[in-house]
Amino acid sequence: MEKKPIGRPRNPDREAVARNISYNNSRSQARYRSESWSLDKETYFRLWNGMWDKRGRTMESYCMIQTIPGEGWHEHNVEIVCRREFITVIQKINNKLSKDGR
Repeated sequence: MEKKPIGRPRNPDREAVARNISYNNSRSQARYRSESWSLDKETYFRLWNGMWDKRGRTMESYCMIQTIPGEGWHEHNVEIVCRREFITVIQKINNKLSKDGR
């Protein structure tokens, strides 16, 4: 008699699993920060099209940002940018805020 596997069957498409995990992590992080999120999986994957393998935490990697901070994660308010560019902009904003005494 053949034994049935215990637990969930393994998904052979590891890239699809990684993409789903990334989507769920991004959505969960937005919820944790009480930010609105209207991106469905298809839109999220389409926005990352061609850049998926370049995601990461190094300066040469790419990340998804809100074009208007605080307006939520919506198709019209997000873009994929190089982290170096994003971090440079954030540093300028933080420097200005510290000079203003905030």
